[in-house]
Amino acid sequence: MVTTADVLDLMMLISACHHRTAPRMDDREVAIGTANVWAELFNRHALAVADLEAAVKRRAESEADAPEPAEIIRFARDVRALRTQSESAAERRAREDRRDAALAEWAAVAALNASSGGVSVSRQGVSVGWRSRLAELTGGFGKSIPDS
Repeated sequence: MVTTADVLDLMMLISACHHRTAPRMDDREVAIGTANVWAELFNRHALAVADLEAAVKRRAESEADAPEPAEIIRFARDVRALRTQSESAAERRAREDRRDAALAEWAAVAALNASSGGVSVSRQGVSVGWRSRLAELTGGFGKSIPDS
């Protein structure tokens, strides 16, 4: 699953590759809003962060302007297809086992969240607030998000 934080990192990679036309990172609210939407789009295609990063780099080799999500998705799907076509049967089984384990873990987290009475549970433990994590990730960009 691609998170907002993953996409913020991806947007920084895009900025490094396409500094003139990259998505805005100077306004925290815009950056977070863009990252939220992009994460949703990438997750619809079950794309891995490593495939997204490879896609941005691969595209940057031939295109001067920053990519839009549809282009990143297309390139990432190509990267994933090439990777999976070249893996051995043992590598494929191992990848499928990892995916099954991750899905089981996410199902357990979802069940905990459904029964936790408002406390957010994640793979990393109990969340003390997403705003502090976002502030940590986007520190120094734009205006701050006030705590509620």
